[in-house]
Amino acid sequence: MNPYFSLSEKVYDITERYPELIDFLAANGFGKISNPLMRKTIGKQISLEMAFVTWILTQWKNNW
Repeated sequence: MNPYFSLSEKVYDITERYPELIDFLAANGFGKISNPLMRKTIGKQISLEMAFVTWILTQWKNNW
């Protein structure tokens, strides 16, 4: 288990606590996270787990 955050936490909450993750996530397939409005609106609705699942499915679909 990660002592810093849970996968069930919202992306917005995690990036508020660890703003250095914004650049990391943006560079690794979550480009829209660097837009403050997108991060604030969508980031408050989606968990980190759901973001990863969506990313994995998108990668799979694009490489199929």
